[in-house]
Amino acid sequence: MPTYLIGDVQGCWHSLEKLLTHIHFDPARDRLGFVGDLVNRGPHSLEVLRFIRGLNDPLVVLGNHDIYAIILAHEAMAREQYEHTLDELLDAPDAPDLLTWLTQQPLMRTLPEHNIMMMHAGIPPQWSLNGAQTHSDEFSQLMQSPDALGFLHACFGNEPTSWSDNLNKHDRLRYIVNAFTRMRFCDANGTLDLTVSSATHPKPNRMQPWFTHRHDDALDIAFGHWASLNNPQPTPHCYALDSGCVWGNVLTALRLEDRAWFSVDAADT
Repeated sequence: MPTYLIGDVQGCWHSLEKLLTHIHFDPARDRLGFVGDLVNRGPHSLEVLRFIRGLNDPLVVLGNHDIYAIILAHEAMAREQYEHTLDELLDAPDAPDLLTWLTQQPLMRTLPEHNIMMMHAGIPPQWSLNGAQTHSDEFSQLMQSPDALGFLHACFGNEPTSWSDNLNKHDRLRYIVNAFTRMRFCDANGTLDLTVSSATHPKPNRMQPWFTHRHDDALDIAFGHWASLNNPQPTPHCYALDSGCVWGNVLTALRLEDRAWFSVDAADT
């Protein structure tokens, strides 16, 4: 049973259809995974989410645009505060089911049978793989608790930039979410710079891509979020799946059994 991890779809339903045709996807045989940002910016978030929700046991992790959709669904932020393409999804009759399912997805998944783990953005250097899993679980437990709405109201923001076990609850969870869903650059101590989205940092002596700080991890890492990186394998053990589909580039899948790559040109307008 082949397993494919797919990069940031971001509501590009026709591109996803095209990629599934290219890999000869058979729902009775194949398993699909998505490294976050299923929705937003592209024109067909509702169709994308309905399709993935209907799959048999899909492997999904949350990206920053998925978190944003959850925030809007819980009315923890006004829809008009930021530009988005989520109105059709949020107003759909099955929106409560779709968004409840999305809220149940984790920030990170470990797939030991494929010697890989997946998240949307990355893992900061001060966390071990086991520690990262603990922090992902902490977020999942919060999102299924009565405290979820309070955190969603406080979720947006770039602070704190540094991790400490002594952070208060909302600061702690905000760093966890930012690291897993928004991080690109950090220093060797895990101090985040969430303002730079290019492939290189203007202060390279201090800030480096997060994956350059990861050494000797027992598992490979698959991630998305960084279309400008333009490098599908920036280190021997990291696989970057965001190939900028929503910007008119390509949509990419990685077959885990043999690490084979598949890409199709963007098809959504």
